Amino acid sequence: MSNTPTRPRLSLREFEVLRAVISVRKTTAAAARLGISQPAVSRAIKHLEERLGKTLFNRESGRLVPTSDALALNEKLEPVFEMLAGIENETFVSQHSSKPLRLAAPPTISHRFLLGVMAAFIKAYPGQKVELEIGTSSDVRNHVAEGHADLGITDGLSKHAGLTLEPLRSAIAHAVLHRDHPLASKAFIEPEDFDGQDFVALTRRFPVRAILERMFAERGIRPNIVAESSTAVSVSELVHAGVGVSVLNPFPVARNHPETLVFLPFKPRISYLNAFILPATTPSTPIARKFIEFTRAFEIEDPYSTPA
Repeated sequence: MSNTPTRPRLSLREFEVLRAVISVRKTTAAAARLGISQPAVSRAIKHLEERLGKTLFNRESGRLVPTSDALALNEKLEPVFEMLAGIENETFVSQHSSKPLRLAAPPTISHRFLLGVMAAFIKAYPGQKVELEIGTSSDVRNHVAEGHADLGITDGLSKHAGLTLEPLRSAIAHAVLHRDHPLASKAFIEPEDFDGQDFVALTRRFPVRAILERMFAERGIRPNIVAESSTAVSVSELVHAGVGVSVLNPFPVARNHPETLVFLPFKPRISYLNAFILPATTPSTPIARKFIEFTRAFEIEDPYSTPA
């Protein structure tokens, strides 16, 4: 007979503590929510970490920030607590969320990528409503941070205390040219190639615009800016029409007009990151997490970027 002492099992109360701390980020606030003492909250988290052998929270600026292990565990617990809530209310939880999945994304990602993913997702999960808000990258960040959207997809993220980022695709800047343009036969494009060339620029709210202008100024290069636009789709359409050349993130516009447009690596390197953004102060909703997983598995025909 073994003399090894039996370790106490994980309890439902400890999982409640985990979910409360993830939600409010402080042991004192979690204790108040659950009607228990702050030391009891700390003991529950410590016991969970010891039994699971994982760090569940990191302390940053006086707040407890959940680790990926904590968020993964919380996601697994979601259906358990939904079922318990249904029993308490004498109702049953349906297979799909009764709440719509609220998405936010800028126009280029929405029109050239996300709508296709949404259509496939709705077919895969009939009965699940999806709402899409299209706006600038700044609008997308604000919608998610303020709780008006469950999930955003954008092409870069400055530091924002109210958001967490999960990479989707990474890429480097490419010059986009009409196939009949004299530069289209080159292996790659350098800033000097644009001197005196008709150029279609993104508006100044895009970071790449400032990067290119600084690069041109330092080298004494003067492209002839013939048009400006606030979306990569419209820029690529103008290049397709033969108006000029440009520099863009190839995802997802490189799939447009493959018979006409040529995308060549731009040097020096400019990096892009397309990413999911989620609220930092509340746990991810199960349906948002499911959409992230679905999007990652979605077939993306894009030779110019790679999974992040």
